[in-house]
Amino acid sequence: MRHGKSDWSTDTGDFDRPLKKRGSKAAKKIGYWLSSNAPYKPDVVISSPAERALSTASIVAEMLPDQVELELDDRIYEAGVEQLLQVLSELPDEINCPLLVGHNPGLESLLLYLTDVPADYYQDSKLLTTGTLAIVRVAVAWDEITEKSGQFKNLIRGKNL
Repeated sequence: MRHGKSDWSTDTGDFDRPLKKRGSKAAKKIGYWLSSNAPYKPDVVISSPAERALSTASIVAEMLPDQVELELDDRIYEAGVEQLLQVLSELPDEINCPLLVGHNPGLESLLLYLTDVPADYYQDSKLLTTGTLAIVRVAVAWDEITEKSGQFKNLIRGKNL
């Protein structure tokens, strides 16, 4: 999931930029959607420590019916595909459905690395607009992920819920 819409009007650096009200609202909608769609309920939420991502992850986790562990991973902030694959490769086998919360362009690049996304999912030439959840099925062990080893299932945009 890409973090919700951030507030550029604040006088903070990139790392400390907070969510806008719209970003919090989208995160709540995604959290509610996940809580209502049991097959996609995450076993763990792993977030970038940047304020806007952590706030998004916290809101989503709070919306889930069962306590879900929220972990921070510094590698997700400003990550490219290789760093995100490293995070995934270290997941224990018992994790079936992780939720990574981070940033573009890394998350969008990961989605394109893992899957073939149909062209009609693009919005203004972007896949992962802010507050968007990508659902990907991976049928291999976390440490065996390779290019195109995932199956694209859906994009859920918080602003459209």
